[in-house]
Amino acid sequence: MRHTFYPKRNIVLAVSEAIGIRQSDAEIAVNAVFDEIARGLAAGHKCELHHFGTFSVVERKSRPGRNPLKPQETCRIPARNSVKFKPAPRLLKAVAETKA
Repeated sequence: MRHTFYPKRNIVLAVSEAIGIRQSDAEIAVNAVFDEIARGLAAGHKCELHHFGTFSVVERKSRPGRNPLKPQETCRIPARNSVKFKPAPRLLKAVAETKA
């Protein structure tokens, strides 16, 4: 399967055409959605988008690591928060049905 990028600009254009608004207004709406998802995750909330998937924050524990340039030396990778995405069944089905 050949991977291509689908930039946010394409989403803005699709929203603009789908609901008949100016591209600048669609961009404001798309940015507002992404900003609200980020704000909710930063506050520790899950973000569930029905039929699309769920974003959540998970804690990655501290673990040992190695410097690829000096593999004999070990270092500590610090604990951090990360974002996890669990796709909804409908999204998984739609992706599985696409041609490679």
